[in-house]
Amino acid sequence: MRFLMLEAYYGGSHKAFMDGLCQYLPHITELKTLPARHWKWRMRSAALLFLKDIIKIEAYDAVITTNMMSVSDFKALAGPLCPPVFLYFHENQFDYPPSPNSHIDLQPAMTDLTSALVADFVAFNSESHKNRFLSTAENIFRRFPKPGILWTLDEIREKSVVLYPGCDLVDFSFEGKSFSESPRSIVWNHRWEHDKNPSGFFDALSEIKEKRIPFQLMLLGARHSKIPAVFVKAMEKFKDHIICSDYPSKKEDYARLLSKAHICVSTADQENFGMAVAEAMAAGCLPLLPARLSYPELLPDDLHSTLLYKNSEELVSQLEWLLSCPEKELEKFKRLTSWIQRFDWKESISPFIQALEALVHGKHLNP
Repeated sequence: MRFLMLEAYYGGSHKAFMDGLCQYLPHITELKTLPARHWKWRMRSAALLFLKDIIKIEAYDAVITTNMMSVSDFKALAGPLCPPVFLYFHENQFDYPPSPNSHIDLQPAMTDLTSALVADFVAFNSESHKNRFLSTAENIFRRFPKPGILWTLDEIREKSVVLYPGCDLVDFSFEGKSFSESPRSIVWNHRWEHDKNPSGFFDALSEIKEKRIPFQLMLLGARHSKIPAVFVKAMEKFKDHIICSDYPSKKEDYARLLSKAHICVSTADQENFGMAVAEAMAAGCLPLLPARLSYPELLPDDLHSTLLYKNSEELVSQLEWLLSCPEKELEKFKRLTSWIQRFDWKESISPFIQALEALVHGKHLNP
């Protein structure tokens, strides 16, 4: 089989996903990409740009793309020879939190809707993400003037599945981490952007600092050249705690830094899978995560009460415990390094192979 892979925003998790599929699919893949910037322009123009570069669309058994391209534009422009399209949602514009000082724009969300409607197969990267896409869109559509379009969600629901993205966790695998070191290290390895809610993280650290609980701080994660003000203030406030503030370009250097951390904290307002958390867990870090979004799906059920928090008070109290409890009380968490391997590509690729082969052969795959 021959698959055409189209990624209109080739960076971050989108890049990692497409690279992983190309590496692990046992079929011929051809990847075409656009740079990871100006996402709204990418969404509107990607179909035109990609089709200009495709000589024979009928030469492929299927097209694999993500939500950064308008599939409705692509299929309309490609014409009747267009092969079936597999659409993967990393995020959606119905429930993505708007950046500060921005206005709500429903056009990208409607592009997501029409893409999902015309795609031959739709996959989301977590159960939480699929449910939020459908429920948020429903809440918005109930305010639309009649005649309504709620029927569109029934069609999307019927052909949608959850396929967790694979992660390359081998480089992060780390056994035998010692929690006897004092002070223990907290790592922030998420993007330095508003939707990851860094203010909530640093507010919690401020309370920990006021309680005079010792800790070290590692600030990792992708960032732009202009550092957000919240990080500038935090780097000054916690300068005596910070032992690293870097985002290495080489994966092995990043994995080495993660292996030195003990606790990975997220305060995100938006997360649809949690690749940064999965990598930290593979490196032996204990996660402390919101009890919402996709995070519960990353942990065994019996650890939810200890490693998931419901509010800022629980975040502080649970973080205080992880920083100060005796090492022997953390023994039960060490199995997380093997637990998280279920999201490694070697385990995750099989459902993708099954779905893609069913798509090509015209078989229905039950959600």
